[in-house]
Amino acid sequence: MRTDLEIEVLESIRPGPVEARRLQDISDLLIAKINDSGIALGLLVGSFSRGTWIRGQHDLDIFLLFPPDTNREDLEEKGLKLARYVIADFTDEYYEKYAEHPYLHARIGDIKIDLVPCYNLKPGSPLISAVDRTPFHTKYVKERVDSLTDDILLLKQMMKVIGTYGSDQLTGGFSGYLCEILVIYYNEFHSLLEAASHWKYGTLVDKEKHKSKSFSDPLIVIDPVDPKRNVASAVTIEKMSEFIEAARAYLVMPSRNFFIKFPNPKFSCSELKLILNERGTELYIIRIKRPALIDEIIGPQMKRSTNAITVLLQEHEFVVNRSAFAMNNDECIFIFEMMIDNLPAVRRHSGPSIFIEKNSLEFFRKYRKERENVFSGPFIDGENYIVEVKRKFCTVSELIHSEKFLQIRHGKQIRNAISEGFSLTSSAKSFIPEFSDELYSFFHRSSPLLKIEQEDKEKK
Repeated sequence: MRTDLEIEVLESIRPGPVEARRLQDISDLLIAKINDSGIALGLLVGSFSRGTWIRGQHDLDIFLLFPPDTNREDLEEKGLKLARYVIADFTDEYYEKYAEHPYLHARIGDIKIDLVPCYNLKPGSPLISAVDRTPFHTKYVKERVDSLTDDILLLKQMMKVIGTYGSDQLTGGFSGYLCEILVIYYNEFHSLLEAASHWKYGTLVDKEKHKSKSFSDPLIVIDPVDPKRNVASAVTIEKMSEFIEAARAYLVMPSRNFFIKFPNPKFSCSELKLILNERGTELYIIRIKRPALIDEIIGPQMKRSTNAITVLLQEHEFVVNRSAFAMNNDECIFIFEMMIDNLPAVRRHSGPSIFIEKNSLEFFRKYRKERENVFSGPFIDGENYIVEVKRKFCTVSELIHSEKFLQIRHGKQIRNAISEGFSLTSSAKSFIPEFSDELYSFFHRSSPLLKIEQEDKEKK
């Protein structure tokens, strides 16, 4: 039974006929041009083709289907060439993106379009590329979705608001197709939430009961068109947990705030200074020029570098409470909240046990000779040799400005950007107006449920 709240939400997120007609007209024109080429066939896939898209989400996914005997190089070369030819009459705003193989991403006004080459396979044929199963996804969902469209819209909108929607590397959440499969399996929005509120690690959803491979992921949803694939493989334990929390909460305290995303309050330098004083921690921000590449390439590299910098700091005994990164069109930043950012000059270094004769003798001889950076020792503490040595890096700044900063496992483009120059700032001097929203979110981190509860309290 649909509640009044859900009816109201659906009225605000269901696409209107004018909006749908506009997208359909663009899609029809593009597909007609693909078909007229005689090189490939055009096929509309994705949420728009299945009627499970949310108002204002203007995304078109169009596949260029090539014969199965097309070799891989030709698929990529001819596919991109055809995609450029097809889109040229509509816009000059397009560029290549890359998944398993290249495809074209374009914009026509506010409409985002992906033109993706793939193989035109028959059901049951072995996959040649990973995207080849997508047409089968579209067919499977379209045959089962009619009475469940509203349930899928509610689920997707909730996922977007609580931050669990999106299977990209940065989000680690639920794809649109996964949302559709879950609703089809549980047959209704509330039934899905009820089930999700009791999910455990390793929960299995297998609509067709044809799983032919074992998985160790937090959530396992067997692809109805591929028994060897887990549709939920991208879902992290964190995003799964956040959805479980939201499902439990909505069932007992439904609120419109589960479906409305509110902007963060304005955040200022003075507020940042107050927060740091209250927490007793220190903030460090590293700024670099953004490489001229798309988010899908830069994002994972920023994540990798953030993790590598965190490890570097921890290895040198600078204690990191939390770290994050953010990007805009011009800059990328690394954010670190430090519990300890300044260390004494002396560092205690433990050596081997005296009972390990060869190693302990080598340790003793080494530090007996190297006296320049030794405060005291070697001496014996219990059964181990100890030496108190001069610390190489006493501050975060010294470490970040050392050669070690470039030696860690950065992504290629991020390393190049750092080599060209970076800045390091600390405390409230790190406030960057262009990233005030990201800094607010960093220091006001909370679970989706807490954010929703806070919004409810403010309204009352």
